[in-house]
Amino acid sequence: MKKINLTLLAFVSIMMVNAQKPAFPDGDFERCWVQYTVQEGSRAGQKYWDLKEESFISTLNQLYELDGAQGIAPLTAFREEDAYEGNYSIKLVSDTMVFGNQCIFLPGAIGTLLIDFIGIECALGTPFNGKPTSLSGYMKYLPVNGDSGAIEVVLLNNAHGGIVVGRGKQVFNSAVNAYSEFNIEIEYTGQYDPDSIIVLASASAAYDFTNIDSLMKCKGQIGSTLYLDNLTFNYSDNVKECLMPEVNMMLTPNPAVDQISITVSEEIKGQVMIYDMSGKCIANTGINGQKINIDASTYANGTYIVNIVSNNQVVASSRFIKQ
Repeated sequence: MKKINLTLLAFVSIMMVNAQKPAFPDGDFERCWVQYTVQEGSRAGQKYWDLKEESFISTLNQLYELDGAQGIAPLTAFREEDAYEGNYSIKLVSDTMVFGNQCIFLPGAIGTLLIDFIGIECALGTPFNGKPTSLSGYMKYLPVNGDSGAIEVVLLNNAHGGIVVGRGKQVFNSAVNAYSEFNIEIEYTGQYDPDSIIVLASASAAYDFTNIDSLMKCKGQIGSTLYLDNLTFNYSDNVKECLMPEVNMMLTPNPAVDQISITVSEEIKGQVMIYDMSGKCIANTGINGQKINIDASTYANGTYIVNIVSNNQVVASSRFIKQ
């Protein structure tokens, strides 16, 4: 069960997240699901699937736990067996919720967002450093009555007032009936490096999480559906960072000083590739098993991306800081 305090949605305010979250767990939607049980209210005992609370992205399914007297919200994100690759994708379906005497539109949406009914906040974004060149993945889109879906990436520097330093967006205006690859190029315009990132995907593009007036007046279409799978950040020189890798990876200690230990969740035969944030490969070594130690004593201080490649595919991604 997800703990929420039931308060009026109309008073939700917008802020940036300050708490640390994992950089990138799960982007192929294979191991990121948990089945929750509603504990209270008119839906007590009902079960539903949602992403793990520690995931990089979140859904609006937490609204399903609202008590019927305070609001009735549908599920808008679903674990879907119709996947581009593997067992699961995520399916986002726009709908409406009843709140008092109001009917509020809810998009099928995921993103770096958190609705906090205790603090009366809707928090956008998560700490992030690095400058990906694009966000790619696979999608299908089934719009209703001319609706449009969208995926957007915004990189900011909060140390200088939340200035936008990079942005990319793709809008889907027509049906895409079979899984198709998308690649959203990110254009950088600021003199500062990013320290946080917002990623949002919606089955109804008119929905704007950053504006309360728009949030309450959104006119999307019920039933518009967006499928997503295999989300990946790409860097220069073909460096990839999977949002939801096939294999879980643990890096310890992190931050590292002299040595870093890489442990994966299953036996792997492949290559460990380490890149600096410019995209330069600074290490390439084999792995055959579940653990390998890397000498990081000569690395410059900074952030590094670790990819594990097996059968010519990136199966695991993570980051560490050298200090």
